Amino acid sequence: MGGSRIVTVIVSLATGVAVHVTGADRRVPAAIWPLWMRVTLSLLLLAIGLHMGMTPEVARSVALLGGQAAVFATATAGMAFVFGYAAATLLGAVAGGAPVGVSLEVPAPSPGAPVPRDRGTARRAALRLTLLAVTSVAAGFAFGAAAGGRLGGLGARVEPAITALLGLLLVAIGRDLAAEWSAVRTFILAQGWRLLVWPLAGAAGSLAGAWAAGRLMGLPPSLSLAIGGGFGWYSLTGVLVTHLVGPGPGALAFLANVLRETITVLAAPALGSLLHPSRRWLAVLPGGATTMDTTLPVLAAATDAPTAAFAFAHGLLLTALVPFLVPLLLSL
Repeated sequence: MGGSRIVTVIVSLATGVAVHVTGADRRVPAAIWPLWMRVTLSLLLLAIGLHMGMTPEVARSVALLGGQAAVFATATAGMAFVFGYAAATLLGAVAGGAPVGVSLEVPAPSPGAPVPRDRGTARRAALRLTLLAVTSVAAGFAFGAAAGGRLGGLGARVEPAITALLGLLLVAIGRDLAAEWSAVRTFILAQGWRLLVWPLAGAAGSLAGAWAAGRLMGLPPSLSLAIGGGFGWYSLTGVLVTHLVGPGPGALAFLANVLRETITVLAAPALGSLLHPSRRWLAVLPGGATTMDTTLPVLAAATDAPTAAFAFAHGLLLTALVPFLVPLLLSL
């Protein structure tokens, strides 16, 4: 999640918005946009799996530290969700309804916006999306791990390919955000200052889950908290922990956050279909910092435009915290 990818995210979303505002999206058949989303999402998840399979640190870490990393990933993602739910309850958001005094009635979709789906249709779509995610990531990982170093210069091209595919996909997401602006605006006005509270509640849950996982495995609290404070940003977290503590802890931090990203990809469709629309934003919290880029397309496909807008802001805030939070936690 380097600077170039952040620029790609912002430029691509802005391009998608411009495509709708200028009416350019209505010059092509309406069926092109969902097809664009499905194809580019499949290719993106395949490339992410390939990148993980071709990364030596991941292959070695899976063999040596896979169990510990899985505990950290599950605890941080799960507790982020739990803390978010608890915060919503404490702040007066009634389960299945809106905060007291706030209406979450969503206006009719704008022309060109996707038609809302009933529960049965949404659950079938969630199952299809989960199967797509599992097969794409697994196929990419298996191929990358099996091929190893025999792919020559392909490994150097995977990361740019991920960024390019992400950009193409985010153009379509930006277009959907603009098409459903009335619903996005309603969500923002309804949540108000809570839009800052929800990411912070999820971050607190991540740290609590990491602390508990570390206690369970007898690891130092400072290292455990630093792993949780990576919020899924595995590349930077792995580098920081390796530099400040050592290669073994760095590998654990790297893999734990890789698995957290993977858990988000696999869990988002189910959460998006099971949660009430007024609580659908909870599906974002397990993703941590990744929700502004790599997991944003899956969340957008699994939920709705307001949730996608929140996911971007949520990931942006946590991304800004990671470079300062991880070293601070390691110094405790």
